[in-house]
Amino acid sequence: MKHVSPSLRTCAFLSALSAGLIVAACGIDDGSTLMGDDDDDDTSTSTSTSSSSTTGGGGFDPGDAGTGATDTCNSGPNEDYDEDGFTGAEGDCNDCDENANPGAVEVMTDPNDPEANPADEDCDGEIDELPVPCDGNLDIASVDPMHGANAIDLCQTTTAAEKTWGVINA
Repeated sequence: MKHVSPSLRTCAFLSALSAGLIVAACGIDDGSTLMGDDDDDDTSTSTSTSSSSTTGGGGFDPGDAGTGATDTCNSGPNEDYDEDGFTGAEGDCNDCDENANPGAVEVMTDPNDPEANPADEDCDGEIDELPVPCDGNLDIASVDPMHGANAIDLCQTTTAAEKTWGVINA
């Protein structure tokens, strides 16, 4: 029997874990769309008066969430105009854009890109805040699957009932 080094086993474990998480995240097939995407390139369709498209530099343009822009979608506090699963009463800071809601991932913009538009995607009042690293002091020989997720910067946990991103089970 051939001896396999612990670092090779760890690398194989993390590769398998990464692939499993990606397949699990991409394998959702319940007929619903994710983040309001209609699977038609980079744009989403709606009947709002503002358009919604993502930019290549991170962040997004519609309504400039978190930068003092006003919501022009004319949605009430209990309406979900952008169909992202959150209403204004539930903390949606920009109901014109499905990319801005309390369950969204904060997208960092390049400060050197003149076309970048920093925004508060996760509606926490902070624009482009850096994520807190969670992979410090991990034991390389750990067999805890959550440590594998932490090693690839998946730090936040969630439940199936919550409407936020994160690791449900590792």
